[in-house]
Amino acid sequence: MGDIMRIAVCFKIVADFEDVIPSDWDCMEALDFSYVKKIYGCYDEAALETALRLRDELTAAGEPVRCVAVTAGHGPAVLLSGLYAAGFDEVVCIEGGDWEGSPVTGGPTELSCIEGGALEHLRIEGGPLEFAPGQTAALLRGFLKAEQPDLIFTGQSVGACDSGMVPPLIAAGLGYEWLGSVTDVHYNYDKKWVEAVCENEDFLVNWALRGPAVLTVGNAKASALRMFSLKARMEAGKKKVKLWRAIKAGVEDAASGATAYADYLPDAFYSDKKAGCCCMIAGDGVQMKAEVLLDRIWEAGGK
Repeated sequence: MGDIMRIAVCFKIVADFEDVIPSDWDCMEALDFSYVKKIYGCYDEAALETALRLRDELTAAGEPVRCVAVTAGHGPAVLLSGLYAAGFDEVVCIEGGDWEGSPVTGGPTELSCIEGGALEHLRIEGGPLEFAPGQTAALLRGFLKAEQPDLIFTGQSVGACDSGMVPPLIAAGLGYEWLGSVTDVHYNYDKKWVEAVCENEDFLVNWALRGPAVLTVGNAKASALRMFSLKARMEAGKKKVKLWRAIKAGVEDAASGATAYADYLPDAFYSDKKAGCCCMIAGDGVQMKAEVLLDRIWEAGGK
């Protein structure tokens, strides 16, 4: 570890599908979730809490820690400020398109948590991020390159139509190790390193993390974000949500560290619709198959 352990958690705010009126599912071409309350993605919530628990252990051991939560999108102010109340040092929303009132150059600005409406009109060019894993990963990567975290936590999935490819795309783009199906992360006080516990078929495996890594949290030991006091909630309402604006494709802004968001979607994820063949990936366990997949992406020209 360096002078300070830097932890980033990528999360998404989604509709609570349990609140959808059953009859509304009959019209799949025009689903309206505007009346449904918003929540953290369930696996993302587990990732948020797992990261905070690791932060607590590191702090108890006297290790300095910075813990940041980042989302490629927006959401209700109460959920964003809630992450400050839970203990995050900074909460960041990333947007990648032009919108009225946005800064001219790339980089971070600040918005008040209590002015949630200001975050409701963020617009991402290129369509909904639910169906654009390459864009989502690149938006997140632009911020993460500037933040340079030692550990990046993500959820395993964020609900319907999720490809599950954002975490490995982030890892591949940053050159980080990627671990999937993480159930717990803790600090080894004796050996002075961080260990991740991963599900591997029918048993658990402990991995010592010696370098930067992306940890994808699945069926975690801690699945819900911690409770916090009313005082913590009131203090959180005074803090600012950072707005990170990705600059346009083809432009670099070295001062801010912002990068173009449409620069990473390997050709290996595209296929000729007329082709009637597929390639099965062999391997023992999800981790090995993921490594084979990433190797083939790199061979196909992914960067």
